[in-house]
Amino acid sequence: MTSPDRAFDGWLPGVVRRLSPHFNERPEGALVSLAVLHFISLPAGRFGGEDVDALFMGTLDAMNRPEYESLRGLRVSSHFFVRRTGEVRQYVSVLDRAWHAGVSSFEGHTGTFPSESSSRARARRPMKTLSTWRSENFWGR
Repeated sequence: MTSPDRAFDGWLPGVVRRLSPHFNERPEGALVSLAVLHFISLPAGRFGGEDVDALFMGTLDAMNRPEYESLRGLRVSSHFFVRRTGEVRQYVSVLDRAWHAGVSSFEGHTGTFPSESSSRARARRPMKTLSTWRSENFWGR
C-alpha cells in the first residue's frame, strides 16, 4: 500500500481529497473492524448534485431548504463518497474516525462506527485498495 520509505498517511492516492472538519482521532489502539457503505443522495432520490459533499464539508444550506430541516446542525462526514460517475472523494483519513449520523448497531455491537458512504457507482479501485486494509466486515445500508 505504501513504499517502504514513505509512511501511509491515511489518504488514498488518485482520489479527490476533501478535508471535512467532522472527524476525530481513533481511540488509542482502536482497530478498524467495520466498513459501512451507505447509499445516499441529497435530496432523496436526486443524484449528481453537490449537496452530499456540502453535508460532509459542513456547508449544506439547511436553513433555506425545507427538505433539509432535519439535517440542520448535523455534523457528519464519511471517509469516502463514490459519485455515480465513478469519481471517488475522500473526506477523512482512514487513520482517523469519520463522524456517523448517530449511534448504530451491528451484530450486537453498538457505537458510532466509521462510515464509508457511496452512491451506486463503480468503486473497484478504491475497494480493492481498502480490501488490503483488512477490515473484518463490510456492511451496506
